[in-house]
Amino acid sequence: MQNDKQRFKKDFKKRLYGFTLKLVEFLDTLSKDNVSRRLGDQLLRSGTSIIASSILTLKGKR
Repeated sequence: MQNDKQRFKKDFKKRLYGFTLKLVEFLDTLSKDNVSRRLGDQLLRSGTSIIASSILTLKGKR
């Protein structure tokens, strides 16, 4: 049971890092106009807050 929990945490963290990297790659493809920059900034903040919150939760600090 403990081994499954550890494996889940490891896999989940790996998927979140992958998501964040794909998000950054996507944001690099957006045009450089004002609207795209604003949307990209918000998307980056939202996307990276997911990983920060989950890491704190997985470590039991929430």
